[in-house]
Amino acid sequence: MSELDLDQKYNLRHVSVRLKLEDEGVVFSPLEINTAEKAIAFIAEEIGTRSKEYVAAIFLDNQCHPLTTTILSIGDIGASIASVPEMFKVGLLSNASRFILMHNHPSGYLEPSGADIEATRKVVEAGKLMDITLEDHVIVSYRRGEYVSLRKRSPQLFTGKETIDLREIRELREDIANKKKYMEEHKGKENTL
Repeated sequence: MSELDLDQKYNLRHVSVRLKLEDEGVVFSPLEINTAEKAIAFIAEEIGTRSKEYVAAIFLDNQCHPLTTTILSIGDIGASIASVPEMFKVGLLSNASRFILMHNHPSGYLEPSGADIEATRKVVEAGKLMDITLEDHVIVSYRRGEYVSLRKRSPQLFTGKETIDLREIRELREDIANKKKYMEEHKGKENTL
């Protein structure tokens, strides 16, 4: 049975998708953006002073030169939902190999929320599949120069080694128990050669 026959039998529609990359000006800079501080200098003023939560990204080439920046989401005073597929669509269309995610906390309170940490985890995992590395997730404040780098604060989010697994905990407990037992058995005994 041909594809056309299947389409007619099951009443399927042919769908085509066209993506249009619009050039809104040149972003390229010889500046290497490979730290949270450099990312902040590049884009933080755009989102840091906003009264709503903005999520932005700087997409970079292999040498960490910026290819494009984009606002991914605009939320309310306490949250913003950025779509992971949309994030990577921009990265793919920009031929990016890495990016820095950044968002503001309008309250000025910079502590990452549970949602910030979970979003970072999801983006890191998606980046592994898409071959576009999340270099950092930076939270900025309306107070100039104040920020939190999740890479610095929680590097385990970026390495995939988030917690000690149960086997490791069991092994540590057994090791401690064995050391306690040894100490009890040898308590009061002097080492003699």
